[in-house]
Amino acid sequence: MLYSLSFLDPTNPANAHVAGLQEDLKMSNKQYRIALAATYVPYILTELPSNLVLKAVGPNLMLSTMLML
Repeated sequence: MLYSLSFLDPTNPANAHVAGLQEDLKMSNKQYRIALAATYVPYILTELPSNLVLKAVGPNLMLSTMLML
């Protein structure tokens, strides 16, 4: 799932912030930064293992498995 999130445009959190997401959710700056970190840190940590699995099993099997999940 985290790998699939990587396809989202990285500017979306900035656009949401400009559009007023933080104010709508009544979040402080610290809470907003924690929410962003909660999204990016796990992705960064799982990027290397997913690339190693991709290299081991090949793109055909990995992509089809990701689509099935």
